[in-house]
Amino acid sequence: MSSVAYPVLPGRLVVVLSRAPVTTTTDPVTRRRHTQRASGGLVTALQPLLGHPDVHVVSAERADVARGRTLHRRMRRGAHLHIRQLPEEMFHAFYIASASELLWYAHHYLWDPARGPVVDQETYRAWSHGYRAANRQLAQLAVRAAGDVRAPII
Repeated sequence: MSSVAYPVLPGRLVVVLSRAPVTTTTDPVTRRRHTQRASGGLVTALQPLLGHPDVHVVSAERADVARGRTLHRRMRRGAHLHIRQLPEEMFHAFYIASASELLWYAHHYLWDPARGPVVDQETYRAWSHGYRAANRQLAQLAVRAAGDVRAPII
């Protein structure tokens, strides 16, 4: 079995993602949790980093319970995961309504200005109570993940 030689990082690398690079499901019968790699291009592109033992990944996921909590675990071969579980309503406002339906289209220049987007009171509510609130929690978690390292890369 060969081991991978990772380059030495100049500091702790903290990567902040809007969605966890893993998906966790709970078996309804045994109640055992199963984790697998999440889908998506960004997760695929980050795979080499996720194997590095000095990388810390901060992200969000939808909580199974109404009250959010933070999970910390080490990937099987590499990175540390710091996952903030967000209540369902906040996660939806943060990830679905803001990141996916608003920012993704803006970033990729896919809006048709004649037909959309519709930015209304619901959009503003999702932005202020979901996106901004969730990002505040992720920023605090990123600072904790950086620890007492003198010059973290975030």
